[in-house]
Amino acid sequence: MVTIQEAIDSGEAAIEVAERLGKHELAEAARDLTESFRRIAAIEAEYR
Repeated sequence: MVTIQEAIDSGEAAIEVAERLGKHELAEAARDLTESFRRIAAIEAEYR
């Protein structure tokens, strides 16, 4: 199982790689997904 933080870290890496490759739509999708994971982490932190 992957933690939320690992998902965020992987998303950030995916954004960097996609940008280097010039895959702007892929980078934007990775940004959106990574931001969703950040929101999940924030909500999860509220309930701890």
